[in-house]
Amino acid sequence: MTRLRALVLEDEWPARNYLVQLIEETRLAEVVGAVACVGEAREALAGLPVDVVFVDVQLSDAARRVLEALVSALRTVPWMSWDRFDAENLHPHMTIVERCRPRFAEVWELLKTRERRFTAWFDNITLLKKVGERDGMDLWTIHRAFNLEA
Repeated sequence: MTRLRALVLEDEWPARNYLVQLIEETRLAEVVGAVACVGEAREALAGLPVDVVFVDVQLSDAARRVLEALVSALRTVPWMSWDRFDAENLHPHMTIVERCRPRFAEVWELLKTRERRFTAWFDNITLLKKVGERDGMDLWTIHRAFNLEA
């Protein structure tokens, strides 16, 4: 099996090193770069063959408040278990995958054995609208929100 080539974008070096370690330990990907900022990521992406990028997320104040409200609500669920990186210690990240079509079958076979199903409820649907771009990143705003509560 060919390993995925990964780039890690994380501004805090302890977290960056930890992500690199976790990724490498899976033996499913090799980290070809680990950088601290978007500019360094652009340079790395221009010069390295990369299949997947793990990106640090900086939440806006509004998003942070939503996350805090979610954690507060989830704390009331008695069967919910918490780990050291959960709840108040959660550091959101996102994963970006591009140019994986030639290896889709390989990735799909790997993921099928790791399938997880969760029961979830939601009380709204929110549509976002792209409003611009800054530093190579898309900027979004809420276009419309639909409250689904009875």
